[in-house]
Amino acid sequence: MIVKISKDGKFGESNRVERNIKRVLDWRIQSDENINNNIIRCLLAHHLDIMAVDYMGVYNKLLNKDLLIYCIDHGNIYFLRNALLLAAFDKMLFREDLVILELLTILKRGYSTNFILNILSLIDISVWKNKRLKSLIEIINDYVDDKYARNRLLLTPNPLMSISIACELLNKIADSRRKFESECFQIQQELLKLGQMYTKKIEDETYYESILMAKDFSERNLIKIIT
Repeated sequence: MIVKISKDGKFGESNRVERNIKRVLDWRIQSDENINNNIIRCLLAHHLDIMAVDYMGVYNKLLNKDLLIYCIDHGNIYFLRNALLLAAFDKMLFREDLVILELLTILKRGYSTNFILNILSLIDISVWKNKRLKSLIEIINDYVDDKYARNRLLLTPNPLMSISIACELLNKIADSRRKFESECFQIQQELLKLGQMYTKKIEDETYYESILMAKDFSERNLIKIIT
């Protein structure tokens, strides 16, 4: 069965098309693990993240390193959030240097910052090598050194959440590596000052309440993260 997609990349008659896609998925055809032939990746490429979550158990063999990196690069937030919460990816993938470098590279560039911080909050970074943990510390420290108007943490959709998760990550590093404890503590203090500066500039109470109650990938609001 061939599903035709219009030139602008959108499905026509979406309900009928989605039913047809589900029929194909129910055949449980196991494609090879090549990322270009990965049926889950095809769903994600067309923003069918909900369907990909529904069928990732059936096609769990396709949840490999290449698919993980694809999701990170393309910001498949809904799929990746659910896959991480359900531990659908092999946890050993997050020890692989290629995956770690991809996360750090995107974080260093300063885009999708909140997205990457959320991913890091759900994986066990304590198993990373010291060199990679040091890189993460340096990236967060660079955020602190940014000028206020261009600060990459403050340019995220929820600056206070980004700051809180960054502090939480530093806590995890300090707890797992005593050699980084002092450095992590100092950066945390600077992050807290940054958060206080940002909070003082908020005049809209409705906006302030919305960022306090917004939830991270683990369904925690800001109050739960900081406590």
